[in-house]
Amino acid sequence: MYIANPDQKDTDKDGVGDVCDDDIDDDTILNDEDNCPYVANADQSDIDGDGIGDACDDDIDGDLILNDEDNCPYVANADQADMDNDGTGDVCDDDIDGDGILNSDDNCPETTNVDQTDTDNDGIGDVCDNDLDGDGIANASDNCMYVPNASQADTDGDGIGDVCENDSDGDGIPNSMDNCPLVANTNQLDTDNDGVGDVCDDDIDGDEISNDMDNCVYMSNSEQLDTDGDGIGDLCDDDIDGDGILNDNDNCPLTANQNQLDTDGDGIGDVCDTDIDGDGVNNDVDNCMYFANADQLDVDNNGIGDACENDYDGDGVPDNSDNCPTTSNPDQMDKDRDGIGDVCDTDNDGDEIADIYDNCPEYYNPYQNDFDADGIGDICDDDIDGDGVNNDIDNCPVTPNAGQEDTDGDGNGDACDGDIDGDGVLNSIDNCLYTVNTDQTDTDNDGEGDACDDDIDDDGIMNDNDNSPYIANPAQDDTDGDGEGDASDNDIDGDGVLNDVDNCPYIANADQADADGDGVGDVCEITGAINIKNGKGLNCIAYPNPFNNSLSFEITSQQADEMQLEVYDVLGRLMLSEKVSLVNGENIHSVETDKWTPGIYSYRITGTKNLIVGKVSKH
Repeated sequence: MYIANPDQKDTDKDGVGDVCDDDIDDDTILNDEDNCPYVANADQSDIDGDGIGDACDDDIDGDLILNDEDNCPYVANADQADMDNDGTGDVCDDDIDGDGILNSDDNCPETTNVDQTDTDNDGIGDVCDNDLDGDGIANASDNCMYVPNASQADTDGDGIGDVCENDSDGDGIPNSMDNCPLVANTNQLDTDNDGVGDVCDDDIDGDEISNDMDNCVYMSNSEQLDTDGDGIGDLCDDDIDGDGILNDNDNCPLTANQNQLDTDGDGIGDVCDTDIDGDGVNNDVDNCMYFANADQLDVDNNGIGDACENDYDGDGVPDNSDNCPTTSNPDQMDKDRDGIGDVCDTDNDGDEIADIYDNCPEYYNPYQNDFDADGIGDICDDDIDGDGVNNDIDNCPVTPNAGQEDTDGDGNGDACDGDIDGDGVLNSIDNCLYTVNTDQTDTDNDGEGDACDDDIDDDGIMNDNDNSPYIANPAQDDTDGDGEGDASDNDIDGDGVLNDVDNCPYIANADQADADGDGVGDVCEITGAINIKNGKGLNCIAYPNPFNNSLSFEITSQQADEMQLEVYDVLGRLMLSEKVSLVNGENIHSVETDKWTPGIYSYRITGTKNLIVGKVSKH
């Protein structure tokens, strides 16, 4: 009552005017202790701790955004980030991406994915999972992104993994229709119609004899009959008896008779004719088997018909016609047709090599060639190179190759194939012997083609880890951190301006500001040094400027730190890149420059909180 208050204002309506009321808002907190003396707030809540109670603070969270404009008035968020644009800031939004899934339940809380698809069930939704199928291969490198395939098998080398490839062997036939899905076979040949193509069928003719044991691979012959023992089954042998006469022309196709002797001219050779002389009397009862004597007249009753009594060896062949008159040989076999029957001929094949020394006594081979030195001449050896694979199925019959490797699948084994990978370049000049590379590109000229070189640019960084695999860059510099090395990046500083037109190619300056119009952007025009990141406690002086054979950097720091020093010439070429370890206080770092050409050079000193740039010149 002793203080003038003409307006008689009484905020809490307690009958005591505000000017003399020690608790104006009547919240039991005295005015001089009340952080909101005119607004009742007994709890004195002050979220941002600025001394002004929330009840009367127009910026409750102290982020410099007024409450009525703040999308999170109770949680500081100066950037007002609101990913889903729902008016609620991310820091206080229980569904940041606005997909209707609460953050706590959302497997991609910062990326909209209503369906919550998680292919590999690792708790990370597909839209934000860098390994969708969980096979340990990052999506960007995975040749089958949605199907686990840690081995990355790719039979046809088309960049699509076999497990998700609908044509694994690249023969133009979809896997679902291909009778050999992993081996190219455009013609889909299937001899035994068992649904498995011949090129991958281990029993092509379906006779239950595996191909490597089958003497007739393409014709079913489960009994494996081989009359002449040449390794070729009768069913597919065009000379069943092995007498050198083809079956169609052989008068005894199942019995060897090289001379084709047919005494009675009935078209049936003597060796298989039951009535050789055609006199109507079977051989087994005929007393003169080679001379027709239907009456079987035998005046002296000696069991030899009168018609052939002049037969010394008693083989039924008259001596004047017998090619071995003193040795019985009713078949008169004479392989070399020299007039001497085989049974008494010391050189049956007529190659002038006595049978006892002949490595193929039944086949004419005067040179006695024996490639594998197994004592069997090549002409009668069913495995000439001695590699355990018969000639008729050997893809290199005169070069040992038991494994039968055939990289290009052309039917010629690698051991004897002049172009192993089938790319049209001979092995002797092919820089990738086992990998197709027709153009023979060899970026690093190391003699190993790019197609099979695991370090194409020869910079010591394997291709999979090289950020510029085709241009040598052992330092792996990547100024803009975009994953592509500076050596091959056409926008080194990532400011959207290509290097060849960028007036400051190593420092981002999208606006290309160039106040003095000298072609050098303002951001790298600096003559002294400037701390671009506005970090505190770091200064640098480069001296002498201009310099000659050496250049020193005096760096004053308020704390120990690790910095990276880089110097570029006026064309943006990196001249120097070194780490600099700083101590608290003054640091001197000197570099040798005697090999640098005169001109303008820019430098960058980069730390965790600082980026200092400057320019110097050399006389």
